[in-house]
Amino acid sequence: MRVQKETYLEKCMTLLDLCRLTQDQLNDLEDYLVGKKEKDILEKLPYRNLGVSPKSYPPYLTCLVSYGQDDPEQAGRLFNILFAIGGTSCQCLISNAGNADVFRRLLTLPGIDPAQLISVAAEQLAANSYTFSGMLLRQFIDQCGKDPKLIKRAYLFSSYPYNIKDVTYSMMHSFGAGQVYLLTAYFLTKYPDGKGLLEKDDVPVMQYYEDTLTDNLRNIYDTNTVSDYIIGELSQAIRTDQVTGKILNLAGEKYRISSYFLHLFGGSALLNSGLSDILKNYAKICFAANLQNMFSVAINVSKSFWIDTEIMGGDYDTLFDINSKALILQAASKDLNTVLKTQFHKNKDLFLQVMETANAHDSFAMMEILRQEDRTLFMKRQKTGGDAERNKLIELLADKNTVANEVKSYLRGETDISTLYPCEDQLFNQYGYRGNIMQARNLLHSYTYTYHDQAFYNRVVSYILLCGTSSFFFNELQSTLISIRQLYAAFREEHLDMVHQLKFYSLMYQFFLYNKRQLIILNDATQKAFTGYMEENREEVMLAFQKSDVAVRTFAVTFLQNNAEENKAEILSYTQDSSKTVREALLTVLCEQKNWEPEVLVLLSSKKAAERELAIRTLAKWDLEKYKPQLAVALEREKNSKAKTLLQELLNEDSVSAGSVLTLQDLVKNLHKGGKRRTLAWAYETPFSPVNKKPAGNVTPESSVEDRQSTCEPIPADEDYLQAILLCYASMTTCGVNKDAAALAAELNEAELAVYVNELFDKWLALGAEAKKRWVLYAASIHGGTDIIKKLQHQINEWPKHSRGAIAADAVQALALNPKPEALLIVDGISRKFKFRQVKTAAGEALKFAADQLGITTEELADRIVPDLGFDEKMERHFDYGERMFTVTITPALEVEVFDENGKKLKNLPAPGKKDDPEKSAKAYTAFKEMKKQMKTTVTSQRMRLELALSTERQWVCEAWKKLFVENPIMHQFAIGLIWGVYEDKKLIQTFRYMEDGSFNTEDEEEFDLPENDLQKIGLIHPVELSEESIEAWKTQLEDYEITQPIEQLSRPVYHMTEEEAGEKSMERFGGCILNDLSLHGKMQNMGWYRGQAEDAGIFDYYYREDKEQGLRAELNFSGSYVGGQNEDITVFNVKFNKKIGELPERYFSEIVMQTAKAVASSQERNELWKDM
Repeated sequence: MRVQKETYLEKCMTLLDLCRLTQDQLNDLEDYLVGKKEKDILEKLPYRNLGVSPKSYPPYLTCLVSYGQDDPEQAGRLFNILFAIGGTSCQCLISNAGNADVFRRLLTLPGIDPAQLISVAAEQLAANSYTFSGMLLRQFIDQCGKDPKLIKRAYLFSSYPYNIKDVTYSMMHSFGAGQVYLLTAYFLTKYPDGKGLLEKDDVPVMQYYEDTLTDNLRNIYDTNTVSDYIIGELSQAIRTDQVTGKILNLAGEKYRISSYFLHLFGGSALLNSGLSDILKNYAKICFAANLQNMFSVAINVSKSFWIDTEIMGGDYDTLFDINSKALILQAASKDLNTVLKTQFHKNKDLFLQVMETANAHDSFAMMEILRQEDRTLFMKRQKTGGDAERNKLIELLADKNTVANEVKSYLRGETDISTLYPCEDQLFNQYGYRGNIMQARNLLHSYTYTYHDQAFYNRVVSYILLCGTSSFFFNELQSTLISIRQLYAAFREEHLDMVHQLKFYSLMYQFFLYNKRQLIILNDATQKAFTGYMEENREEVMLAFQKSDVAVRTFAVTFLQNNAEENKAEILSYTQDSSKTVREALLTVLCEQKNWEPEVLVLLSSKKAAERELAIRTLAKWDLEKYKPQLAVALEREKNSKAKTLLQELLNEDSVSAGSVLTLQDLVKNLHKGGKRRTLAWAYETPFSPVNKKPAGNVTPESSVEDRQSTCEPIPADEDYLQAILLCYASMTTCGVNKDAAALAAELNEAELAVYVNELFDKWLALGAEAKKRWVLYAASIHGGTDIIKKLQHQINEWPKHSRGAIAADAVQALALNPKPEALLIVDGISRKFKFRQVKTAAGEALKFAADQLGITTEELADRIVPDLGFDEKMERHFDYGERMFTVTITPALEVEVFDENGKKLKNLPAPGKKDDPEKSAKAYTAFKEMKKQMKTTVTSQRMRLELALSTERQWVCEAWKKLFVENPIMHQFAIGLIWGVYEDKKLIQTFRYMEDGSFNTEDEEEFDLPENDLQKIGLIHPVELSEESIEAWKTQLEDYEITQPIEQLSRPVYHMTEEEAGEKSMERFGGCILNDLSLHGKMQNMGWYRGQAEDAGIFDYYYREDKEQGLRAELNFSGSYVGGQNEDITVFNVKFNKKIGELPERYFSEIVMQTAKAVASSQERNELWKDM
């Protein structure tokens, strides 16, 4: 922790060094940060506008929150310094201060004035239109404790610096955005109903508020399009309450408007318009300036306040002198039913007139009001208005289409769908009609629902399919209003041809690619539809399959399998398909058709390599032993390197094996046959470092100088030889270890070959890391030594962030093949906790494969790969500098300590000096630095493993436990800080502790002997298993020995299931907790939970974790959030299990509840009606 604090202090001083302060001032601030000086030194600091610094501030210092969690006192002092220097301009250094969760945590920092922090948060919230919303404003007021006095003090701070005239220009200071935000919040907090006489002290504040908005009216307009005279006229009218029709017309001329300032000033004026005629007049001008934009502003900012547009908007025509017709159209365009209802009853005749000329969307919205408010009018309109409404919808669908007349004719039912086939390319519009496909879909449903016109619906969906607008169908199916079968029925009614119906399958396949449930539904519905078509016109269906894309052809192979014998010829025609995906599907089909042996054996002799490979893989799946003679014959005549490698792998033969006539040089020549080197041309556009062959013969200390020189003279490996190694990997069907490559590499200098393949990896990465060349990962990992480990680890973390999870998964499997033990350690860590499931799964599979090869479990493998980092049984490692010797030990806190030959403790291992042996000291110093890095990785990984072992009840037999925790120096230090238990049939029999001297004792400090039989096992105890007395006894013993536990064990929160919960499958303790979606996501992810399946529009509503070895699954359900988060509040519902709670292990239940409690810890509110959501 001491080192961590020093690091934070260094970062603070790096930041302050950019603030143009004197050295004396910086020295004082450093003393203040560590608590050596008091806050009064801040009063002497000069003002600096931190928003316009000539240098960029270090990005790692922009968030005080994570920093504050580690040292809140120092974080609070840093905030005080930044505010003293720059006032609210310091907001640029505190990222997300306006975020609810961040703001809440910042408010807890000790020693800060909350009003100052509030003023900084207001600057951020006022900085853009998105953050000035009713929801965030309400949240802001709530977090200020609904305390108008506190908000008023913050408003006074927002004008800092008070007495400095020559302040460098800053946009925030120039128009007081933060002040406007705070004044808005102040009056809303003190006068929440938007009415009443102002208190005496508030009159001058309101006057300042009014003047600020009016003086800045010009900012709403583009200064190039409006004159000073017009601004003067408008301002005068606002101040004198003379906002007449003439003034509103003047304000509403076609001037360009600043959407940001309209949002800030117009929204603020609207919210407090009930308290001031000037603010009300200001709002009128804003509505007149741009009704559409200002109406959107009103909806956004008024939510949950007295002037809420969705409730009060129907009277805006009276309140703000808005034209009633324009108001109706705005409400209809935004689906504001309450506003429309109010206007319907206030202005029924006008409402009906507007409805006649309104566009399709608006008229449907108004029709819905008739349905709800006046059934007689609705039914009359329903009988007479269908044609007009359908024509409006047709106009929308065909709008701006180069073949609009043909489209309209078809949609009116005048022509057949086939008339649109010739102009299909001109219809293509994947992203929807003018970018609003959802509107078209909703209008189609409104029309069909209202006028019961199924035939028109069929025509529209068929037309949209020709347009290729896949998102329409995705949303259609996600809405559950329509099914895939119904869509196929619509296509059938319209006589849509087979090619286009299969196009529908392809579009939906792409959308449902990662949703297995939806893919099953899609495949089932398509199979049923095409089974009927096969009976009617088999030839058309078969031809359509062949003409379609990969997704359809893959489906075709599976579909034809349903009647395999009848469709044998068609199925086998796909053996020549160019797509690997199709051939993989075909392989699955062939594996189930063992009676097709003659046809498959014919493929084995095919002239095409792809067909031969398919036959090889099929025969191997059928019965490898039975078909070995045929495969051996095939190997003798096989010339294709890929197929040849596959045969060698299956027959377990090396190209260069003992007794083989092939030499290494023969192998090199064979690998180069057919101009294969061309596939590597991309890598040789720039040169590689040289690689030498290993010296021939043995050199002994007694060898003469001449012998040494002649024997050890390096012989460079030629380019063909090195390329042959790469070609071995490039030709593999399934990437992995290659015996031929290993044989070739065995002749080379390992270190130089490692450099060579690292350079290969760098070149591949620089060219975009093409997936088709992923074999580079395996070549680089297997031969790349220690250096490639760091590179692969970095890319494994980076690739999934850029939608390259598949290549990251390959990289994990490649990393597992690196011979260095730390590589497998990293893979183990990824398998336990990683943000992206695809990569985590790949890591688990790589470990399982390695474990299976050894005949052990993955956990046993993980035990074996814990490195000792060169430490002996005394927990010591020695580093030889020649003249000097140093001893490094591991402390119980899992840190290293360095001692010289005299036993003197040093801060660190010193750098080599002049008197030290150059070679020995350099080697030792490098080894020490590498050991420290490995130590950090190992400790992090093992801490994670022990956390998992504690929560999942991992147990060891005695010998395995001793081998891991007694003999391994790293795990030894973990072990002595933990409390262990002896279990029999998973029941705790005895608890004990492993002492530093190698003995064992009980909580009563009596000696203890480990069990000698394998029926009793050892595991970490969980406090849920212990009485309060036992827990306290163990805590006291650890305190007496001054031992801090390496993971939270005895102090771990314990949660017991209740009788009511025992019979249920869901736990509702946290139901209704409201918190930020980003906060929940970060915590769940850090605890190893995964985001649930995203559904409509990228929304998901649960997180889950699986403990497969225990057969357990938990699912936390909540109100839903967009993938990536929206920085909005969500509501937690419950945690569901796959078993009744009473059937769950007590430890497992307690762990799940603990993790859920941590996830919702930031929640300050609760929705008691969450079950109704």
